[in-house]
Amino acid sequence: MLLLFTQQVSPRISYVFKHICTRVLGVEVTFTSSIDTFIGHQGPKASYGAMSLGNELFFQSQGILLEHGVESQEITVKPWEETKGFFAVSDQSALPFDIFAASFYLLSRYEEYLPHVKDAVGRYPSKESLAYKNQFLQTPIVDVWALKLKAVFVAAFPDMAFQKKESENHLFIQAEEPYRYKTKGFLRALFSYSVDLFGGRFRELFNRTRVISGMRRDPYDRFKYLITASKNANYKLSFFFLLGEAREYLNGVTTYKNKFRQVIKYVADYTEVGLVISAKAQKDVEMEIGQDFTMCFANKPGFRAGTCTPFLFYDLDFEIKTPLIIAPIAGISSSFDNYEKENIKNIILHLKREVKQVDGHFILGLSNSCFGNAKDGKFWRSILTETL
Repeated sequence: MLLLFTQQVSPRISYVFKHICTRVLGVEVTFTSSIDTFIGHQGPKASYGAMSLGNELFFQSQGILLEHGVESQEITVKPWEETKGFFAVSDQSALPFDIFAASFYLLSRYEEYLPHVKDAVGRYPSKESLAYKNQFLQTPIVDVWALKLKAVFVAAFPDMAFQKKESENHLFIQAEEPYRYKTKGFLRALFSYSVDLFGGRFRELFNRTRVISGMRRDPYDRFKYLITASKNANYKLSFFFLLGEAREYLNGVTTYKNKFRQVIKYVADYTEVGLVISAKAQKDVEMEIGQDFTMCFANKPGFRAGTCTPFLFYDLDFEIKTPLIIAPIAGISSSFDNYEKENIKNIILHLKREVKQVDGHFILGLSNSCFGNAKDGKFWRSILTETL
């Protein structure tokens, strides 16, 4: 156990130290603002603040962890051995950067609360992020910093115990559109036929008819294959189905159809099932969600929050740590849309190596539609068998 002295135990300090020390390094941390308690403690201890108390292990603070609300921060990213750092501090500190302040900035998505121009669908643009601009988006930099902190602890407290953290691979399938042609309902099917006919899409018309008539398997129906492939694989598998209306009318499914319910039941018999919640469903239904799988950039692979370790969501609006667990996604299908296939494979291998080096969680999200045609399906099947 580590005892940390700080003049004020703010919610931000408690949040980020528990993430780095406990979640990443496996060391319990407690806090005190009492100098007498700190001096009397016989085990590993350190202080965090503007100045040290004496000769103790000291980490100098940048200041953001004692602030409230969101303000524009002056940030300069500098090289730091094999990695990078920001929020530099004096050489009195055991580390040259305030990794706790920097980690909080990334984990809380502080920059996304600052004024910015949203993309076409109202999201924070990946190109505006500090990680993208400074070429560390594909590095779980918070976990890398944590290992540097561990080296400092080991040097100061050779007997300090660290709980072993196991690396994990996790593939989740976004089945927002479980079937390409089935379970669309009469009106959607009729409208789709009209679009195909008047648009001259006769191959699509032919394929749709064959699937609906039962002569051919729906191209998006790859659930049995994915479940079978995962049985002897080195990754955890889960599926997410859409709750609510699809973004586009023709891509929607009729959720009261027995076929739709049957596929969810079939998948749930073998693996975990979750929900992709549409914007309308979020407004109409009060949700109690325990884990979130949206922490990624839709158009760039990498670590949006700078970590590959699941973390608790910190609400900057209310300055509280919430019980919602955020899964750090390395990439989803759309993240790779602008890359050549060979580059995609290399990027996935690189991200997986980065995660392995810090014993983190490598989480990849693919759509069931990735496996829906001969050309793309073969490529993504090779990712499952050769990369994951």
